[in-house]
Amino acid sequence: MIAALVAALTLNQPAPHVGDAVTFTAIYGQDAARQARQPQYPNQPTVQVNCDGYQDNEKIADRSRIKGGWQGITYPFMLPVAGQCAAALYYFDVDNQLHVIANAVFEVAP
Repeated sequence: MIAALVAALTLNQPAPHVGDAVTFTAIYGQDAARQARQPQYPNQPTVQVNCDGYQDNEKIADRSRIKGGWQGITYPFMLPVAGQCAAALYYFDVDNQLHVIANAVFEVAP
């Protein structure tokens, strides 16, 4: 029996500050990589970032096949606020159901 791939989301910069450009590495299974039939979800999965009133959705910029799924890196984006942040790797299935498959919590220094 083959073990299922465990999704993961990792911030690539160890100690970000306000104004830093950061990226995430995402590991996910084939279900999350399927293109949704709904036109509003063309590129999946997505990383949503929430930081003290700031929210953004980041797309996977570069991805490659790995055993059991995919590994990808988001486009770089700037963190505009200090404080605790949370990120979620998610996708919508063909029935338009939301699936959050990995989370990351990190601190942004002033």
